[in-house]
Amino acid sequence: MNVRRRMALLTVIAAAVACEEAQDEAASEIVERVVAAGGRKAEVTVDRERSSVTVKLGAAIVPKEWPKGVPISPDAHRLRADHAKGNEWNLSVRAGVPPQRLEGFYREELERGGWRVEAPSSDGKLRARRGAARLVASFAPRREGRESRATIELVMGS
Repeated sequence: MNVRRRMALLTVIAAAVACEEAQDEAASEIVERVVAAGGRKAEVTVDRERSSVTVKLGAAIVPKEWPKGVPISPDAHRLRADHAKGNEWNLSVRAGVPPQRLEGFYREELERGGWRVEAPSSDGKLRARRGAARLVASFAPRREGRESRATIELVMGS
C-alpha cells in the first residue's frame, strides 16, 4: 500500500473513531503506530472544533539494530537498512535536502564522531574510517535536485 493511500486510510479511521477525547488519543496512537511501521515518525492532532485530523510526518525512524556512532541525517524521510552479513551493513537514505547538503551533514557528523574522513575522491564517494570500521557513501539528486538519495556501505571491523 503506498504512502498516500495509507495516509488517507489512516485519516478516515482516525476521523471515524475520534468521538471522545479518550478515543481521540487512541486514534492518534493507532495512526502513529501504523506510520511508524512504515519507518517514519508522525504527530497526529485531532481538532474537534474544526472536525479535522492532521497527520504531520516526521523524520525516518532509525532501525534499532543500526550501529551506534554512525549518524543518520535528521532530514531523512525514508530509510532502508539491510544487515548484509556479520558486520556489514547497507543503508539507503532519502532526504528532503539537496545532495551537497546531505553529504555535508555526513562529512561533518562523521568527523565529529571521531571518524577519519578521507579527501574527496575522483569517483565522488565519501570514505571514512574509525578504527577497523569503514564507511563508503555516495549521494545522488532526486526531484530536480531538491531531494537526494544516499547509499551507505558500512563494515564495522574486520
